[in-house]
Amino acid sequence: MKMKLHRSLSALIAVLAVALLARAALAADAATTVQAQNVQAKIALANAKVAPGHEVGVKVDIAIDPGWHIYGNPVPEDFVPTSVEFDQRMIAQQRIKFPAPTPVKFEGLGQTLPVYQNSVHATGAVMIDPKSKPGDYQIAGTFKFQECNDNICKIPQAVKFEIPVTIE
Repeated sequence: MKMKLHRSLSALIAVLAVALLARAALAADAATTVQAQNVQAKIALANAKVAPGHEVGVKVDIAIDPGWHIYGNPVPEDFVPTSVEFDQRMIAQQRIKFPAPTPVKFEGLGQTLPVYQNSVHATGAVMIDPKSKPGDYQIAGTFKFQECNDNICKIPQAVKFEIPVTIE
């Protein structure tokens, strides 16, 4: 009896482990990484399988090379704040919340500007368009930012990305 119970318990644990690994692998597939010289961003959806009219969590992890920074909000008109925007073809609503940037005084400019250095993590959600049909899709978007160091600012970037999803 004990042997039979032990085998059943072992089988149940194995099934649960496989299910957890499959779920983790599925969530990992709902992400993309974009690279632009001194800035790298991983943009991920909480689930690779989504339903029309439902919200899905969004996580944005940005790594910034040492000595460089990107801008937060609010910035003067001449600068580009960091943002992640999803195309509206499949997204009915979106909200991505970035943390408060750090104010840094730039002596050469005579201005204090809001910046992110080293890394920044944002979260939010998107709502899948209720009219979406079942199938495999790529949810597109744009990661916008301007990378600078103490001496130069590079041309603002608008890097396109796509995240694979299955609409059920």
